[in-house]
Amino acid sequence: SKTPQVGVHNVSIQFIVQRDINPQVISIDKWYSNQLEKHGGSIPGVTVTNTVVGGRQAILMKRESSLGKHYTYYVARKNGDIFQVSIIGPASQDKLEKEIENILAAIKFIN
Repeated sequence: SKTPQVGVHNVSIQFIVQRDINPQVISIDKWYSNQLEKHGGSIPGVTVTNTVVGGRQAILMKRESSLGKHYTYYVARKNGDIFQVSIIGPASQDKLEKEIENILAAIKFIN
């Protein structure tokens, strides 16, 4: 395992496909709203906004924790899957949002 270095900021990125989690193929807004209802409503400290990923409507769920800033993007796929991008970076990293924009700009859906 690597020893953490002072001044080095680690960013964690996960790309996840949740298979058949949206079987009615409803909009991402409606799907996210349904998920919130299933889990008791709004989540304290979480900001939710509409955005676009790969040319498709998406939901961005943003929060901060002891691990840093969390950005989770959800995109509905036409086949009932939900594509999720989760990024965690240090709260002190000024360039994190620009790095996220660059990552998301590279995502292209082929169907």
